[in-house]
Amino acid sequence: MAKGIISELTDELAISFLALQHYPVDQDVIDYLNERSKADDEFLPLVEVLTFRGGIPYKENLKVLEADNAIELVKDALKQAYHFESLKKNQTTKRNAIIILLSYIAKYFQITSLQEITLEVWNSIVAQLKNEDTSYREQLAERFINATRILAKTLAKVHNNDEYIAAISIKRSDYHFGSIAAGYEKWHSLFEEWRDGLLLKSTKDRNASFSKLLNYLRTIENSNDPFVFLATERKYTFWKYLDDNDVNNKRAAALNMNDFANWIIEGHLTEEDEDGGGTSIGYPLLTAKEIKLVIDTKYDNKSKPPESVKQSMPTKWLMLCKEILSEDEYAWPKSQEKEYIEVVNSDTNKIERIWCPVSTHLYLIMCELPVRRIQVKSSDSGEGDSQIYSQEDKKWVTNTSLHAGYWKQLGNKVAERGFIRKIHSQGKETVGIYINTNKTQDRAQGFSETSGYEIPWHNESIIKYAYELLAWQEKYNPVKAPKKYKDIPKNVWSTRPTELVKEIIPDRFYLFRSPLNPSVDSPPADWLLNRFWLALMDELEKRLKEQGEDVEIITDREENGVPKASIFTPHGLRVTGLTAFVENGVPIDILSKIVAGHASILMTLYYIKHTPAHVSEILTSAQKQIEDNQQIDFANWLKSSAWADAQKYSIFNDEQTAKGVFEQGVRALWESNQLGLCPNAGTLCNIGGELLRKAGKNGKDVYGEVPGGVGNCVRCRFFISGKPWLIPLWLHGNKLLADAQKLSIDVEQARTELEVLYGKRKSIAKEKGAAFITSSLKAEIKSAEALLARKTETLDQKLCDAHATYRLIEGVRCLANADFDTSEAHKYIPIRLVDSPEETKFFEQNKFRQQDLLVQASRLYAHVRDNDLEQERNHFIDKVMLNAGMMPITMGSLTETEVKNASDALASYLTYKFTDQELNQLDANAVTLQQLGVKIQSTEQLINMAKTHTKALENNKDQQDD
Repeated sequence: MAKGIISELTDELAISFLALQHYPVDQDVIDYLNERSKADDEFLPLVEVLTFRGGIPYKENLKVLEADNAIELVKDALKQAYHFESLKKNQTTKRNAIIILLSYIAKYFQITSLQEITLEVWNSIVAQLKNEDTSYREQLAERFINATRILAKTLAKVHNNDEYIAAISIKRSDYHFGSIAAGYEKWHSLFEEWRDGLLLKSTKDRNASFSKLLNYLRTIENSNDPFVFLATERKYTFWKYLDDNDVNNKRAAALNMNDFANWIIEGHLTEEDEDGGGTSIGYPLLTAKEIKLVIDTKYDNKSKPPESVKQSMPTKWLMLCKEILSEDEYAWPKSQEKEYIEVVNSDTNKIERIWCPVSTHLYLIMCELPVRRIQVKSSDSGEGDSQIYSQEDKKWVTNTSLHAGYWKQLGNKVAERGFIRKIHSQGKETVGIYINTNKTQDRAQGFSETSGYEIPWHNESIIKYAYELLAWQEKYNPVKAPKKYKDIPKNVWSTRPTELVKEIIPDRFYLFRSPLNPSVDSPPADWLLNRFWLALMDELEKRLKEQGEDVEIITDREENGVPKASIFTPHGLRVTGLTAFVENGVPIDILSKIVAGHASILMTLYYIKHTPAHVSEILTSAQKQIEDNQQIDFANWLKSSAWADAQKYSIFNDEQTAKGVFEQGVRALWESNQLGLCPNAGTLCNIGGELLRKAGKNGKDVYGEVPGGVGNCVRCRFFISGKPWLIPLWLHGNKLLADAQKLSIDVEQARTELEVLYGKRKSIAKEKGAAFITSSLKAEIKSAEALLARKTETLDQKLCDAHATYRLIEGVRCLANADFDTSEAHKYIPIRLVDSPEETKFFEQNKFRQQDLLVQASRLYAHVRDNDLEQERNHFIDKVMLNAGMMPITMGSLTETEVKNASDALASYLTYKFTDQELNQLDANAVTLQQLGVKIQSTEQLINMAKTHTKALENNKDQQDD
């Protein structure tokens, strides 16, 4: 045997193996282990032997190894370790430690090859080397810890399973403070008590801050006792230490640890008196002067930037990702060998390999929905809900799940928790999406069952993916009960919440529970999702290159070609596409109808009935004059008002900015415009946008320009409005929706043209090769891509403007029921205001009706005037008249004014006389006016009929006023 080994391994190793064969285990070792086993039934032979022999020189230590199985295992393991480069051939110290470790593994677990070390066996081995808190046992030498890590990497490659590496992961907080906290146990104990009492979804920031504090304390004599330290005045302060050493994220560290120190002082160094006050003997970690300095130091050169530096995936590539994931009944995901589980077929009693769709469906939903990955992972399946949505019947039906009605039976506040949720929007019951966790909003809700938010978007694709996955889970991965958050393995989440948050987060039937995990009722571990993501990016790069794109998405690979890193992360999916879909304002289902369906949408005020007669009643010159006077009166009143009164009866985009404007007391530049008031007479549009950088030492915040440019008041932080501008705001909102509908068609056309070019390039690459793609075609594609990007950006801005306008309208609506007893503001109530709890509503309607409303309104309100829109409306009228055998108005001998008046009258008549369906039929030339019952023979007769109709409406209105 020795000769064979010498031919394959080094002479030194061969000598070692010969030594293994000829030397039995030392008698003192056997005696020691026998004594330990008698004294302690739970003793761990592996760690005990490594500890006992750890201090003996390597060649002596070889004598304790015996049996041929150890030789075979060591031989196999070293070959594999060298092959996968988890061990270099010149790393003799590490190699020697591995030999010793493996030899004892072979002895105590009867293992002869790495293939025999299953994950279950490996977990048993690791359990002997670690404490319950996952830290390595103190008596274990560092070289054996390193040997364990190398062995884990090698096993992961051999078994193609990264869970071997996950098994040796260390609980970060405890290990993180293990060495630097030595001697500072009291600080450590107090810190964990303070940290775990906070409502934190992630403890990472506080842990990092505490590490910096411990490093600082080590520079101070007699700092081990926190009570003594904080009761003593200090010359060398924590902030000075952070500043002197140019420590990363020093501002966060200073503020976090100052809060921690104040907590100690308040709880342990302060004595309450009878009046409820207190006397403290503690000195805060930061002085008042330092606190001000820290606050001014908003960002240092090593802090992370305000915006993510991760690459955002282009929309065209996002669409290709969706295609890769979903085409041919999920063909590509099903080709991924690591996405399969083994189940026993109950009919045949045989083991079958079943594809697990969890990762696929998670990323498909992320391609559709602008949310973070952790939010999707946290989603509830709805198995415990009372009802479930039927895509086939298009209605909510009784849930027949094994756990149906679970939350209701428990008497929980929130009985319906599913990702697909019944919601009420625009006064009707509909289907939406429930995101049960949100980084910002959860702070107010405390991470409880009431946390999260709804998205009122009936997205058929998302519903399909969610219920497909639910059906798969109930068949192949059913659960007996919801999962407690605190029982989920640590490697599932990228952050670690405090103990308090763990207790508050509700139990869930996780929709994305993954049987690829050891814990099958938990969401997939991040490493599983990252592995799938890298494979997806690899496939994306491959297909793009096949289409002739010169791209490099995978930036690093293993030696065997497996991708290790990518320019894109899953986070990049969230910021792809229209940002308007993540803004608050116009319901997302309405945006979807405009963008995807190119629908014409009318927003109606809650007190304006949805009829042409009533709308025309509102839009009269007399009412406009009253409204103008109200705007003047309100502006004058506001200029002389205090902030407290203005706050009650006005609406602002940014209340903090508005408060500053009022407190400055300079009102000379205040100017009324068509939508509200500008306190700067339009001179500060260049700084009316979002905050770019918080105030530094110069004391000035830095702001960007108003989104959309000069004059886009609805997006300006200085803008002020109120009830007298409600109707102008309403008209502006409808004009924006009409513009967005038109732009959505332009975007679709640009996308279609680009797809044709992509098809040409793909065809050439497939038939002849990428080298045959001409430079002119490449240039044409680049130009088309740039055009699509510009048009998409314009559409996005228009939708965001609509959001902002809608928020202003809703703000004014909330002002309608304010208490006016303490002010003269009661004079400034909009025309025809009727107190009503109804929401502002949106209706899908005929495009001509939408156009006519805006054209008729533009006669009084210049801010919605649009010549192109008016020409489109008039073109419809001309087409209808031609189809009826009459001369179109615009082709006659009428003057421009006469054409305008005649077109307005005829448009009013058509919108009043016909339904949306009939108007659509007229637009499609499917029917004529005569066929719809209009008895006319000439253009003049039709115009006179329309004018008579208009006059009748005006007389009716006058009678109502009387």
